[in-house]
Amino acid sequence: MPGPRKRGLNRPSKGEYLDPARSIIARLGGVAIVARVTGRDPTRVFRWMYPAGRRGGTGGRIPANEIPKLVAYAQKKGKRLSHAEFFPG
Repeated sequence: MPGPRKRGLNRPSKGEYLDPARSIIARLGGVAIVARVTGRDPTRVFRWMYPAGRRGGTGGRIPANEIPKLVAYAQKKGKRLSHAEFFPG
């Protein structure tokens, strides 16, 4: 009989989450809220913070088609968020 499954075994630790996705998601209230705003599953939103090539990670990049939704939500909530923050450097 196999032992209990270890959840999150391949999930990066909080210190390994990548920006800009990490900071934008945190500013908007967390993964659950961003998932609701974008209509994406929370696991997909987590993957935006994963390194590229790791379990579907995007290297900290939020997909371009989700940016207008997040900027509109931020404005509605009175939070400052610009399109430029999604594209650092």
